[in-house]
Order: sequence, then C-alpha cells, then structure tokens
Amino acid sequence: MRSALLVLALTATTAAATDYKIVRRTTVEGSSTTTQTEYWTAGRVIVDDPTQRTIVDFHAGTATVVDKDGRRFTKVRLDDLRRGLVAVGTMIEQLPPAAREYLGIGRNLGLAPTGEFTTIANRRAREYAIGGEGVTGWVWLAEDLDPRAILGDDASAWWRAGGPLRAVGPLGDVARAIEAGGVKGMPVWVWLTAGSARGTTTIASQVDSIDEARSPAEIERVPPGYREETPSTGD
Repeated sequence: MRSALLVLALTATTAAATDYKIVRRTTVEGSSTTTQTEYWTAGRVIVDDPTQRTIVDFHAGTATVVDKDGRRFTKVRLDDLRRGLVAVGTMIEQLPPAAREYLGIGRNLGLAPTGEFTTIANRRAREYAIGGEGVTGWVWLAEDLDPRAILGDDASAWWRAGGPLRAVGPLGDVARAIEAGGVKGMPVWVWLTAGSARGTTTIASQVDSIDEARSPAEIERVPPGYREETPSTGD
C-alpha cells in the first residue's frame, strides 16, 4: 500500500517537477543570429549562450551573471534586483512616451488574443497580437508551459526584467507585458517591428526545441578560474 501511495504521489506531481531544456534563437535585423539554451526547473532557471551565462536561483535569492569572454562573474541578490526594478520602473514611467521611444526602453505594450493556434516545437501555441508605443507584431505562447508554475512566484521580478527575452530591449518589453497581463504560457515565437527616432528594426525570436531534460552539472555553476566582481551601484 505504501508503494502504491508513493507511485500516486509521484504521478500527481510529475508536471510540476519536470525539468525543461529550451533552445531559442533570436535575430535582430542587420545583425547575426544568437542562440541561447535555457534550463527551467522548480526554483531555478539558467540561460546560456556563447558569451554569457545567467543562473537565477530563486530559492537562494541570487542571480549570477557569467561573462565568458572576460572570464568573470557577478552575483546579485534578487531583493536588490526587485528594488532596482521598482526604482528604474518609476523613472521610466515618468518619461514621456516620445522619450521612451527614442531611448528604446520601457515601452508599454499590450497583448490581444487573435484566436489562432499552431504547433511550435511540438507544443500547441496560441497567438497574441502585440501593439503599443511604436511596436507591432505577434507572440505565440505555449499554454501548457507556464513559467510561473515551473519557477514559482518568486520568479516574477526576473520575468518583469525581461525573463528569457531580456537580451533585446523590445523583446523584454513583450515579456513584461506577458507578466503584467497575467497571460499564461511560454513565449515560443515572437516577431515584432520596433520604430523609434533612429529608425525601424525587425526582431524575431523562435524556440527550436523543448525537451524534458535536466541541466548538466557544469552548466549549474561558474566555470573554474573566473574572478568575481562587485556589482556596480551606479554611483
């Protein structure tokens, strides 16, 4: 009986305990394509690309950013990140829309479901139209993969900072719109055109594969021989 109960308990928690490996490539018009590999598990996410690795541990309350080219790393407290996001967000909100558009930061975007569905990386995805402050496009969300359910509520600050799309400003704004709107799903394909006083840029980010897999041990830590640097306070 005890074995049967254990099997039932494990079966009931399988979805919440699943680890995911996601390969995502992003292309900015006029530049090369960047591919990043993400490892999602309960309480932790790792984003790894050829030049940088970010390890966000929500249980420990830390984010470690590894600069591979410089062979160095920085560790910050998530509480500090939250306070920084509030401060920066307040400053950005006080800027007029024209100033935000010129700087290409803090665009207020909205999402609206189009009613369309498709399959991306073997996942059923729903389409949302993107609009607001010089940005148009669409995002497809895999609804059976909810970042909040995988990472936990503590991940909201990281998601507001752009989450896995943070590397490119307008894409980070899409991630913030997903979080702010409480929309469920993992972004698996984003295409948008962002305009500013400096011109118009097309940006695309698509997930090539989603597999159930744990992160390799060597990905979960800072490579040996890297030096730690103190985060800049901006003073």
